[in-house]
Amino acid sequence: MNITLLYSVNLALQSAIMRAETEAQENEGEISEYIDQHIEELEIERDELISGLARIYKSVSAEASAIKQEECTLKARRQRNESFAEKIKQVLSDTIGEGERYQDSACKIGWRKSESCRVVDDAKVPEECIDIVRKVRLADLKKMAKTGKVGSDVAELVTKHNIQIG
Repeated sequence: MNITLLYSVNLALQSAIMRAETEAQENEGEISEYIDQHIEELEIERDELISGLARIYKSVSAEASAIKQEECTLKARRQRNESFAEKIKQVLSDTIGEGERYQDSACKIGWRKSESCRVVDDAKVPEECIDIVRKVRLADLKKMAKTGKVGSDVAELVTKHNIQIG
């Protein structure tokens, strides 16, 4: 099914109708059998093309709708799996002590230490340590560490131990 073919048939049909109108004016309302038959053939071809394109449209729309529904189903399934995985991770984190390691042929569990800076008093954060992100005033923790404000009454260093499951 070719969309450009439909355009071509429409143009040919319009042209044939204009020729028929001109001929009808010149011959007192009469048009030749050839033009009449040509218009009829073009109308049949146009109807077939329209019908074919409408069927394709319905098919593609149905497929798009099915894909959209599948996306929703997969998204919900992904969210359930992520939630379940997070619960399992929390159980493992609670069960295996901080710093303890576990390993067998199928998995390896350990801990990763990380440090971050938590702002204690937002009002005391120096302007050179402020970044505006999406119109929200945020303290740039790297700048805070460089200026020596970490460990003071402005910000404190927070050590975290994150479980790593592989």
